[in-house]
Amino acid sequence: MTRWVGGLVIAVIVMSSARMESAVYFHKEPRSEVMNRRRKKEIAMRIAVGAKRADIAALVMRQAAVMTLVGVVIGGALTVAVARVWQPLLFEVRPDDPLSFTVAAIVIAVASLMGGALPAIQAARLDPIQHLKEV
Repeated sequence: MTRWVGGLVIAVIVMSSARMESAVYFHKEPRSEVMNRRRKKEIAMRIAVGAKRADIAALVMRQAAVMTLVGVVIGGALTVAVARVWQPLLFEVRPDDPLSFTVAAIVIAVASLMGGALPAIQAARLDPIQHLKEV
Protein backbone atom coordinates (compact mmCIF):
# COMPACT_ATOMS: atom_id res chain seq x y z
CA MET A 1 0.00 0.00 0.00
CA THR A 2 2.82 2.41 0.85
CA ARG A 3 4.44 1.67 -2.50
CA TRP A 4 1.25 2.50 -4.36
CA VAL A 5 0.58 5.75 -2.48
CA GLY A 6 4.18 6.95 -2.84
CA GLY A 7 4.19 6.36 -6.56
CA LEU A 8 0.83 8.03 -6.92
CA VAL A 9 1.99 11.11 -5.06
CA ILE A 10 5.08 11.51 -7.23
CA ALA A 11 3.13 10.98 -10.44
CA VAL A 12 0.47 13.51 -9.41
CA ILE A 13 3.05 16.11 -8.44
CA VAL A 14 4.94 15.89 -11.70
CA MET A 15 1.84 15.78 -13.90
CA SER A 16 0.22 18.63 -11.99
CA SER A 17 3.27 20.82 -12.32
CA ALA A 18 3.33 20.24 -16.08
CA ARG A 19 -0.38 21.07 -16.32
CA MET A 20 -0.04 24.22 -14.19
CA GLU A 21 2.94 25.41 -16.22
CA SER A 22 0.99 25.03 -19.45
CA ALA A 23 -1.98 26.83 -17.92
CA VAL A 24 0.22 29.77 -16.90
CA TYR A 25 1.94 29.88 -20.28
CA PHE A 26 -1.20 29.70 -22.41
CA HIS A 27 -3.45 31.89 -20.25
CA LYS A 28 -1.54 35.11 -19.75
CA GLU A 29 -3.92 37.94 -18.94
CA PRO A 30 -3.69 40.32 -21.95
CA ARG A 31 -3.66 37.52 -24.52
CA SER A 32 -6.49 35.62 -22.89
CA GLU A 33 -8.68 38.72 -22.78
CA VAL A 34 -8.33 39.22 -26.54
CA MET A 35 -8.89 35.52 -27.19
CA ASN A 36 -11.87 35.53 -24.84
CA ARG A 37 -13.47 38.40 -26.73
CA ARG A 38 -12.85 36.73 -30.10
CA ARG A 39 -14.13 33.44 -28.83
CA LYS A 40 -17.33 34.97 -27.47
CA LYS A 41 -18.00 36.59 -30.84
CA GLU A 42 -17.40 33.29 -32.59
CA ILE A 43 -19.74 31.44 -30.25
CA ALA A 44 -22.37 34.20 -30.54
CA MET A 45 -22.14 33.91 -34.32
CA ARG A 46 -22.60 30.14 -34.15
CA ILE A 47 -25.67 30.53 -31.93
CA ALA A 48 -27.06 33.24 -34.21
CA VAL A 49 -26.86 31.00 -37.28
CA GLY A 50 -28.61 28.16 -35.50
CA ALA A 51 -26.18 26.13 -33.43
CA LYS A 52 -27.84 24.41 -30.50
CA ARG A 53 -26.67 25.19 -26.99
CA ALA A 54 -25.73 21.55 -26.50
CA ASP A 55 -23.52 21.70 -29.61
CA ILE A 56 -21.73 24.77 -28.24
CA ALA A 57 -21.14 23.07 -24.88
CA ALA A 58 -19.89 19.94 -26.68
CA LEU A 59 -17.50 22.05 -28.76
CA VAL A 60 -15.95 23.66 -25.69
CA MET A 61 -15.75 20.33 -23.82
CA ARG A 62 -14.15 18.66 -26.84
CA GLN A 63 -11.46 21.35 -26.87
CA ALA A 64 -10.93 20.87 -23.13
CA ALA A 65 -10.62 17.12 -23.71
CA VAL A 66 -7.95 17.64 -26.38
CA MET A 67 -5.95 19.93 -24.10
CA THR A 68 -6.35 17.43 -21.27
CA LEU A 69 -5.13 14.57 -23.44
CA VAL A 70 -2.09 16.54 -24.56
CA GLY A 71 -1.32 17.53 -20.96
CA VAL A 72 -1.66 13.96 -19.66
CA VAL A 73 0.56 12.56 -22.43
CA ILE A 74 3.28 15.18 -21.95
CA GLY A 75 2.98 14.96 -18.16
CA GLY A 76 3.15 11.17 -18.29
CA ALA A 77 6.30 11.26 -20.39
CA LEU A 78 7.91 13.77 -18.04
CA THR A 79 6.87 11.70 -15.05
CA VAL A 80 8.56 8.59 -16.45
CA ALA A 81 11.74 10.59 -17.09
CA VAL A 82 11.78 12.25 -13.68
CA ALA A 83 10.87 9.07 -11.78
CA ARG A 84 14.12 7.47 -12.91
CA VAL A 85 16.08 10.40 -11.52
CA TRP A 86 14.13 10.37 -8.25
CA GLN A 87 14.50 6.63 -7.76
CA PRO A 88 16.88 6.97 -4.78
CA LEU A 89 14.28 9.11 -2.99
CA LEU A 90 11.44 6.62 -3.48
CA PHE A 91 10.57 4.39 -0.53
CA GLU A 92 9.19 0.98 -1.48
CA VAL A 93 8.04 2.29 -4.86
CA ARG A 94 9.24 1.29 -8.30
CA PRO A 95 9.88 4.28 -10.56
CA ASP A 96 7.83 2.68 -13.33
CA ASP A 97 4.74 1.61 -11.38
CA PRO A 98 1.98 1.54 -14.03
CA LEU A 99 -0.87 1.56 -11.52
CA SER A 100 0.33 4.81 -9.94
CA PHE A 101 0.76 6.46 -13.32
CA THR A 102 -2.67 5.35 -14.49
CA VAL A 103 -4.48 6.49 -11.36
CA ALA A 104 -2.68 9.84 -11.39
CA ALA A 105 -3.50 10.39 -15.05
CA ILE A 106 -7.17 9.58 -14.45
CA VAL A 107 -7.39 11.92 -11.44
CA ILE A 108 -5.78 14.77 -13.37
CA ALA A 109 -7.93 14.16 -16.46
CA VAL A 110 -11.13 14.18 -14.41
CA ALA A 111 -10.11 17.37 -12.61
CA SER A 112 -9.20 19.03 -15.89
CA LEU A 113 -12.46 18.05 -17.56
CA MET A 114 -14.40 19.28 -14.54
CA GLY A 115 -12.54 22.57 -14.94
CA GLY A 116 -13.67 22.71 -18.57
CA ALA A 117 -17.31 22.19 -17.66
CA LEU A 118 -17.89 25.73 -16.32
CA PRO A 119 -16.64 27.48 -19.49
CA ALA A 120 -18.76 25.07 -21.54
CA ILE A 121 -21.87 25.96 -19.54
CA GLN A 122 -21.08 29.67 -19.80
CA ALA A 123 -20.56 29.38 -23.55
CA ALA A 124 -23.87 27.57 -23.96
CA ARG A 125 -25.68 30.35 -22.04
CA LEU A 126 -24.06 33.14 -24.05
CA ASP A 127 -26.44 35.83 -25.32
CA PRO A 128 -25.59 36.28 -29.02
CA ILE A 129 -27.22 39.70 -29.36
CA GLN A 130 -25.11 41.25 -26.61
CA HIS A 131 -21.82 40.02 -28.06
CA LEU A 132 -22.62 40.68 -31.71
CA LYS A 133 -23.41 44.34 -30.91
CA GLU A 134 -19.76 44.86 -29.94
CA VAL A 135 -18.58 44.28 -33.53
